[in-house]
Formats: sequence, structure tokens, C-alpha cells
Amino acid sequence: MRNKKVFVESLNDTITIEWTHTNKNMSYMFANLQDITSIILNDMLDSKGENNMSNMFYNCKNLEEFNFTETNTNYEINDMSKMFYNCTLLTSISFEGEYGASNVNTSYMFYN
Repeated sequence: MRNKKVFVESLNDTITIEWTHTNKNMSYMFANLQDITSIILNDMLDSKGENNMSNMFYNCKNLEEFNFTETNTNYEINDMSKMFYNCTLLTSISFEGEYGASNVNTSYMFYN
């Protein structure tokens, strides 16, 4: 993983990820992690274009909390379809920071 630094902390079924290399496609990144209850993501988006977050937490049945913090203000999300598909216990979502979100595909984003 050249030029990438990943910090993952796991505590009581919570994952905290700090990723110092930006990523355009996060589709299915955490799909089917059925034992995780909380995910915290910090500064993961690519500032040079559109970002795909479709199916990112697909079938994370025990996910209760999602916190997303982005300090880079020059990015855009274009696809959030099925992002929380079948996340039946999800009760808390937090998006912190500014981001571009025009013409975002949000189809079935919270489908259960």
C-alpha cells in the first residue's frame, strides 16, 4: 500500500478508521460486517471528483451508529444508493463537514 496509511481501532464492536489516502470508490467497503455496531470514518473522500458510497454498509445487520467526518471541503458524493441497505438496527447517522451533494443517487439508501 504505497502512499497509504490506515489506522484501524476496534473497541467493543466499534471500528474507527483514519485513512490518509483518499478513495473514490468505497462501494461494498464494509458490506456484510454483521458483528459491527458502530463505524466512525474520518477524511476518506477524494477531493478530485465524484465519490461512490453505494452499498458501503450493505447487510450490516447490527450496525446501530455511523459517524462520518470530512475536513476536506472540496469533494462531491455522487452515489449513495443502497448505502445502508438491510441495516435494520441503524438509529444514528452523523455527517460532519461540508460536501457537494447535487444529483446524488440515493435509491434504496435505507431499504430494509
